[in-house]
Amino acid sequence: MIDWYVILFVAITLLIFYMKEFGEHPDSSRYIQDRVKVPVSAGTTQLLFRLMTGTFLFIPFYFTITYGYMAGFALAVSGSFILYVFSTQVEELSGKITIIEDRYQFLKSKFTKKGLLAFYGLMMVAAAEGLIISTMLAHEFLKQVFGISSFMAAMPILFFSFIFAGMGGIRGMRKIGTWLIMMFFIGISVIPLSAFLINGAKPIYITLFAENSTNLDIKHLLIGALLFMPVLAGHLMVYFFMSHDLMSIKRNRVRISIGLSSICWSSIPLAISLIVLYLLAITGSKTTEGLLAGLQEHMPVSLVYILVFVVLSSLATGIGLSLYRMSSMLLTAYKGKAAVQRGYFFSMLLCAIPITLLKALPGALELSIIFYANLFAALGFPIWVTIKSKIIWGADFGFVLFSSVLMGSWISFKNDWMIGVPVSIGLSSLIALILLVRNIRKV
Repeated sequence: MIDWYVILFVAITLLIFYMKEFGEHPDSSRYIQDRVKVPVSAGTTQLLFRLMTGTFLFIPFYFTITYGYMAGFALAVSGSFILYVFSTQVEELSGKITIIEDRYQFLKSKFTKKGLLAFYGLMMVAAAEGLIISTMLAHEFLKQVFGISSFMAAMPILFFSFIFAGMGGIRGMRKIGTWLIMMFFIGISVIPLSAFLINGAKPIYITLFAENSTNLDIKHLLIGALLFMPVLAGHLMVYFFMSHDLMSIKRNRVRISIGLSSICWSSIPLAISLIVLYLLAITGSKTTEGLLAGLQEHMPVSLVYILVFVVLSSLATGIGLSLYRMSSMLLTAYKGKAAVQRGYFFSMLLCAIPITLLKALPGALELSIIFYANLFAALGFPIWVTIKSKIIWGADFGFVLFSSVLMGSWISFKNDWMIGVPVSIGLSSLIALILLVRNIRKV
């Protein structure tokens, strides 16, 4: 039996330790970016924050249960490849943005007034991914492991994330986010190692690989890994376009930071896959509910605590980052201390979104994951075209892209996600090319 309030005590202690970081921003610029340049280590950490949202932690979990024990390796290879390609392009892309010092002015140079509003709306929806999916995953995890009510399962982690990121800004994200990442990586290292030390190598091999190799689905695993690549690429393009992080790293150090982040991130799907296989072996269950329900009965209490810290640390990072990004987008167009106070209030209101979805929409978690997988897959190429081209985009850019995402999401929900995601990619790419040709002809 483990006590949920032990985790709450650790969270409160961490908040008190860094209380001076919260609510001390004299203006919006200090909330968004407190340093002109950051070192490679801080840049690597900032990028890792972006790759630890609920979506990118759920995918290795889902792939391992569905397609077999090679899922972590397949995702690590495909994700590392996308990060490598991103690192080769980021210097050229960043050069186009830093020509205009103010990111908001750069966006104004790319869109009409209505087009900018539509694009900002689309980016706000994309930025809400961490808040919505990470909260829902935290709610499901806490409810299954601790048996507490849905409201009590969501509110503590939302409150914690609102304090350290919604009110903490970039400093809060760096200070507490660094601790959360440390807890996460220590945990994903300790759990597999402890499993081998406790059970021995031979039993682990037999139960984790031999018994779980029957569900290895190479064909669908390869297709899934290939479809994962545009989802990650779209996520990185949204991050690049709407975040100041890469601009705060020295120009000749950006590729190094992304390379180090790639090495660190590739260990995440591998470790998650191995942990899932371990849980499958000790619980004998093939469902998510069975895995979580059997933790306390089959797993040593110390490892259960470590697993809980791993899961909640990563999900809190995703929620906090999402709140910070959305508040930063709002504050980009405003200045002064009053704007920051509005940002705090705005972050608090945003926390009501996942609570409302959980109460009002049955199956909200599945719907949200399907929607955001289609959204990120659809956004990669159009955003790349937007940065590379020199034309002005109208409101139809945002509206038709969103429509293509809805179409792909509907197909994914009704049939299979492996059908819907390619539809979203194809429709969005075709639409972007049609609008590009039409706008060039107007010029």
